Amino acid sequence: MKRKKAQNLNRAVLQSKIKNDLVILGKSAIKELIPKYHENFDFVVVPDKTSSPKILEVIEICKQNQVEIIQDSAMIREIEDLDIDSSGVVAFLNRKIGDVHSIREVIDLIDNLETCTVVAFPEVDYEQNLGAMIRTCAGMNVDFILIPNGQQKIFSSTVTKVSMGYNFIIPIVQENFLLAVEKLLEKDFDVVGLDMEGENIEEVGYNSRACFIVGNEGRGLTETILRKCNKKVSIPMNNVVESLNVSVSLGIALYDRNKKIHEIKGKI
Repeated sequence: MKRKKAQNLNRAVLQSKIKNDLVILGKSAIKELIPKYHENFDFVVVPDKTSSPKILEVIEICKQNQVEIIQDSAMIREIEDLDIDSSGVVAFLNRKIGDVHSIREVIDLIDNLETCTVVAFPEVDYEQNLGAMIRTCAGMNVDFILIPNGQQKIFSSTVTKVSMGYNFIIPIVQENFLLAVEKLLEKDFDVVGLDMEGENIEEVGYNSRACFIVGNEGRGLTETILRKCNKKVSIPMNNVVESLNVSVSLGIALYDRNKKIHEIKGKI
């Protein structure tokens, strides 16, 4: 019965589930999400035989949370044939997971935070970059992520895999982008644009509230968004290199902010 259930997911059904964000790929993401969303998981497919400690850990977490396990290597291969790297484990959902919030829902919560860090992605094109930056946000204690209305790929299978599932854990605010930035400015945020023409990041200080805006991989930030920024920072580097990958730039900027905020706290 279990084998038949898996085989009934033909290529068209697989593609439909992937398109509708009903597939979770990657061992780390699945391990992270099952305890929180176990009722949304239909079943998890793993190879027929495996000695991988990480896959065995996924199996154990499935058992603990009463999520059905299907051992079907053929199904894994079908996923791989769609040019999708499953890393040997695929989870299927019975309904979507992941919530988005309005700026109104989170703006009042900011007053209760000693510090607040927001990262905004107005028009990042590549899902791998988006996933990598969300994972960086998780590691750098970002409080929430801001995306514009119409940005739907935040919960895609690729973003989920690369971010290790943190796209479902860090609060996501989806809003009219410029309106949301205005609300943050009203709350005395440093709205910081990562821009090659900005001030040397080593010379920039921050207050307790900051929103970092990451531009498009090729075009950077639009003039409209740059006009909303009350700070613009650049990362100095060897002139041989034209620019850094957006995820690398964000990681450096967030590390720099965290270091400077901790130094300020230490002096108080």
